Amino acid sequence: GRCNTIANRLVMSVRIVYLLRSALICCLCCCGSVAMLPKTPLDPRVPEVARILRDLQGNILQDHGRLFAKHIFLQLGSNPGMSRDFIRSLADQVTSAFDELQKDPEKLFQSVLFSVSAYRKLDLDTDKKPYDQAFRLGMQDLATEITVDPQLEDVANPCADPPIETWDHPFPIAVPDVLVILGLSGKNATHKLDMAAKTMEQVASSHQVKVLASYDSYRMKTNDGLDMEHFGFADGVSNPLFLDEDYQAAVNQTTTGKFVHGADPLSPLQLVIRKDHFGLPHSFGSYVAYRRLEQNVDRFQEYGRNIRKALQEKGVTITQDEAEARMMGRNKNGVPLVADLSGVKPEYRTSAINFNYDKDKDGAQCPLSSHIRKINPRGLDVAGDNDVLNKVVRRAMAYGALPNQPGTKGLLFLCYQGSLNVGFLTQQHSWANSISFPYPLPRTDGIGMVVGQYYRDSPPIVNQTVFSSPKVSMLIKDCVTMKGGEYFFVPSISTLKRIQQL
Repeated sequence: GRCNTIANRLVMSVRIVYLLRSALICCLCCCGSVAMLPKTPLDPRVPEVARILRDLQGNILQDHGRLFAKHIFLQLGSNPGMSRDFIRSLADQVTSAFDELQKDPEKLFQSVLFSVSAYRKLDLDTDKKPYDQAFRLGMQDLATEITVDPQLEDVANPCADPPIETWDHPFPIAVPDVLVILGLSGKNATHKLDMAAKTMEQVASSHQVKVLASYDSYRMKTNDGLDMEHFGFADGVSNPLFLDEDYQAAVNQTTTGKFVHGADPLSPLQLVIRKDHFGLPHSFGSYVAYRRLEQNVDRFQEYGRNIRKALQEKGVTITQDEAEARMMGRNKNGVPLVADLSGVKPEYRTSAINFNYDKDKDGAQCPLSSHIRKINPRGLDVAGDNDVLNKVVRRAMAYGALPNQPGTKGLLFLCYQGSLNVGFLTQQHSWANSISFPYPLPRTDGIGMVVGQYYRDSPPIVNQTVFSSPKVSMLIKDCVTMKGGEYFFVPSISTLKRIQQL
């Protein structure tokens, strides 16, 4: 039982080592282009920076910010020429990172993403296509048994994703080649999005491109104007920052003008972008892990009631919101479960990022298996300060039924990074799914209470520590279920515009 499970996890670690090795190869292949990247924080007034931003798609360095969005999954036809013509028809409407600086949410946002199969169908399946090993395999291949090295036996998916046949349409029947994201705010935004999507679908049909599925999404907001997910918590609070205006705004939230260890959001560009070898010398793109995450609100709230009951039996009384906050690692308004927020101005504590866990190494205040602590250890992990290399840029919007209404609901989760292996795969496999992280075995505090997943061939073996004093541990799982997804690359705008000549 326990020994076999730990052994299985060690085998899974071999898989991640392989993927990390591939990521290193990817970095070496792109080292020249990384060296030419300007240092952050970026000033768009600098011509070199502006040139990169005009060719980089939006939603990477900054959230597109629209209140409503459509995610349209497409299957290209068998004629590469017609498919290239269709992609070119989209290019002039694509929103650039430079466009996003204007912050006009009532202007249509559009982004075009390619899966690895798009490169094959566009007859671009050459050494120039994105190098990342996970991208080249695809999410479905990583969710099944594949040979990762001739010297190793087949090993199952590193993310512990559920069986593909349980994923939502269209993923069990087809791998999308292209994802088009449309976003808009303002009066009649959803109607305008429907019209834009209909027009695009008509053009697609005329080029033998099939619409596989279309997902609608929307933003919910807290009282302080922060994004909110269906469990009722502020979402997307802490992200890497790259632009000077964003970074200075974050610095302004601190009391000293400085960030504590592990909290500085300023990140190098290579964290989130990689050279697009089909583009121009200044062309870059980004890898995306796309996940449709169904949220079981009733189960999450039931776990909260179980936590309250367990504490009441030990003579401690807390509210339902306080119990649920132990699973998330922050309060619903966004305030993190840490005692020391002296580095954050009081008016910014709901969006606090200037904190760490250096004074809470055992998880007394913020449980070690809580969501925000598993996904962002803030320097406190076995890799020391190197966890900055594993950050991702998270963009998520809600889908499904509105709060307090029956029906399926969840998040359409996208994260951008310069390497899927170093970014998303590390966070899901080595952090959220680990029974010990941020510490090594034999210490065990359980998998992540929100997005942690158990391997299908390994039974749950470790309860999560919800409270350390008084001691309360229980098994918390399946609040979130992965219902489909794919790995994509966001090509440069120049690649989209030049695609007919490539």
